Amino acid sequence: MSFFRVVRSVIEAATSSVLSLRRVDIYLQKYPGKDAASGVADIPYTVTVGGTRVSPANARTASDGKMSIRLPAGATATLRIMDTDIQVTLRDTLEAVTTRHGRQRRLSMLGYQLGPNGVDGQRGQYTDRAVLNFQADHHPLTVDGDPGSNTRTRLTNEVGE
Repeated sequence: MSFFRVVRSVIEAATSSVLSLRRVDIYLQKYPGKDAASGVADIPYTVTVGGTRVSPANARTASDGKMSIRLPAGATATLRIMDTDIQVTLRDTLEAVTTRHGRQRRLSMLGYQLGPNGVDGQRGQYTDRAVLNFQADHHPLTVDGDPGSNTRTRLTNEVGE
């Protein structure tokens, strides 16, 4: 199974006369986390915004599975990879990590699977499993499924806030 991990968006240009673009780094991986060895390399992909292709004609994932997408703030892009369309929308802010939505959003950004409902703010087996997997991947966190202060701090640090 492949996972997508969104690392962060970076403002590329922001002046009153220049359209503000953000770079979103997305990784195609065999499993979640930051291990470069988990990246899936050399997979072709396309990115479109409003039906217009914005990726190079020969775009392929890098050796670590990385794809960089540049979008204007507020735009939604369609990433097509491995015969799958994925909607990529930039958010200006994240919900607080102290809320279930905030924890789920960060887990999703890091590639942890939240089940069919994704970020829904509800506690369930998928969210519980994602928290356990995140804790197991980030020693020395206690692997207890409790998104306590240490886990919340690590989630915040991993997303790069």
